[in-house]
This record gives sequence, C-alpha cells and structure tokens, in this order.
Amino acid sequence: MPSNNVRTLVYISPCTEPAANIATEEYITMHTGRNECVLYLWQNANTIVIGRNQNLTAEVNAELFEQAGGTIARRLSGGGAVFHDLGNLNFTFCAQKKTYDLDRQLSVILEAVKSFGIDAEKTGRNDITAGGLKFSGNAFYRSGPYMYHHGTLLINADTDKMKKFLSPSKAKLASKGVKSVKSRVVNLSTLSSDITVESLSAALIEAFGRIFDSAPEHYAFPDGSADEIALRTEMFASREWIYGREMSEADYTKKHKFDWGETEVRIKTDGENVSDCVIYSDAMDQDLIQKAQQSLIGQEFDGCAMSESILSIPVEDDKVIMRDDLAKLFS
Repeated sequence: MPSNNVRTLVYISPCTEPAANIATEEYITMHTGRNECVLYLWQNANTIVIGRNQNLTAEVNAELFEQAGGTIARRLSGGGAVFHDLGNLNFTFCAQKKTYDLDRQLSVILEAVKSFGIDAEKTGRNDITAGGLKFSGNAFYRSGPYMYHHGTLLINADTDKMKKFLSPSKAKLASKGVKSVKSRVVNLSTLSSDITVESLSAALIEAFGRIFDSAPEHYAFPDGSADEIALRTEMFASREWIYGREMSEADYTKKHKFDWGETEVRIKTDGENVSDCVIYSDAMDQDLIQKAQQSLIGQEFDGCAMSESILSIPVEDDKVIMRDDLAKLFS
C-alpha cells in the first residue's frame, strides 16, 4: 500500500542530451528514499528514444535520422519508439515500491493539463489523450524496490519529423484505427495557447504538491553523483546499447501482435538445441521479455520444451497472461 506521508522533490534538467538525461533518470530512481517521490522534468533535442526490447532498424529510419542530425537513444523501460524535440516535455516519477502510486502520478499529469481547460484522460495501455488524440505516451520500469513511471508531453513538437522518421508496423497503426503516427497525436499548444514548456512545468509541480499533499523541495545531488552519472551516460551512449543485439539470420522466426504488444522471436539452433535467441517487443514489461529470451537459450528446439520453459518463469498475477501468451508462440 503506497505511503501517504511522502516527501516530494523536483529536479528540472538543464541538459538536452538523451544519454545524460536517461542516466540521470536511472541515478535518481536508484537513489530515491523509501518515503520519497521525485518528479524529474527533462527534454531531449531532436531525438528518437526506443523501448528496451525493440528492434531499432524495424521501428525507426535510423540511418536517415542520424544523417539529418538526429540522435537515437534506448531507454530502460519497455514500450514503443517516441520522438523528442524541444517542443516536448518529458516527466518521470521516481519512487520505491512503498511510495510508488500510479493513480496519483497519473492524476498529477491529468490535473496539470486540465488546469488549462483541457479535458484529458488515460486511455489504452499507456496513452493520455484529449478528444481522442494522444499527447502523452507512458512507460514503466522496475529494478528491485526501485520504480519509475515516465512519459512524453507533446506541447509544440514537430509532428512532420515524427511521421517521417518513426515507422511502426501497419498492424500497430491498424489497432489504433489510424493510418499514420501523425494522425493520432495532438500538440497541447493547439488546444490551449497558454501551454508552453515553462507553464506546463509549473502546473505539473503545483499539481504534484497538491495531490501528494506535500510541498515539493528541490532535488539536490549528493557528492560523488556526477561520476556515477557519467559512467551511466557512457553506457547509454554506446552503440552496443543503442542498437542492441541484432540477429539478421535465424533458423526460426515468429511474429504476433498481442493485446499487450507486438512480439517477434528469432532463434538459432545447433540442430537440436536453441543456441541463441532474441525477442523483440514493445511490451510494457521489459523484464519478462528479457527473462523469456534467456530461458530459451540452451533448451531443446522443440515446441513443447520451449513453451514449458517460458511457463516456468515465476511472475506476478498481472503478468500471467503475457507469460502464457509468449508460451503459446511455440505450442
């Protein structure tokens, strides 16, 4: 049960470089106290950020985007690819499990936007919309007791660039009932001329304090944090992390779009056993995808054996359907 006595802290990043911002996000999350919740506000310049388990080359026109001066980043959380520019504001709520409260956190976003006269609501698995159009996509991460909930807020983003460089599958667009990325999103500034990055940031901080009933304090980094953040930044900026492990040739491939996300399995065998496996997915639960991938390596290349291997993964109640769906890919 989330704690009612929560110390609220706010940090607004002056940086617009994605690897550094993602590293700072991870640092804050992993150093948040048991009775604290940190609201981290940040922006990336001309960036595409992909989910932890996505296949970069299948989701993004990566070469074209980099040639045009863009930066590509991969985050820790699951979900799909998003475009960031300075017309977009990112938010992250960092907390431990005891204090993490998704309903409260979503209320901060909804109430901040509603303060400008916009009727916003949460829809689908991770969207916040106004008039049926998406202005925020959310994703989630957990490592032990440490958790975060983050998302985008489109204020005056370049939707032409978004459409040009993001290339989601036709199945994903069809499930949304739209023909393109651009056609299903809206900039908040078109709904209220009073919304800017600065005014929405202020509204978020005000709503944060009111909903958590705690006056927000400025988040101060302790001594030694810069070195730790620098090491994390180096990792997040590495090509190995950004591009991930690609498997261009496979002995077995299977794709399927589930209610919880698109998934593609690629397997190599030594004739009898699975010698290597990659699972690409935009599922919200990045951890289960990683565990399923590891569980298959070394298993007999047999449908029943592979299904049983995935079914043996222990999961919480809300992840059972996802695990069982993954197992059905081989049955």
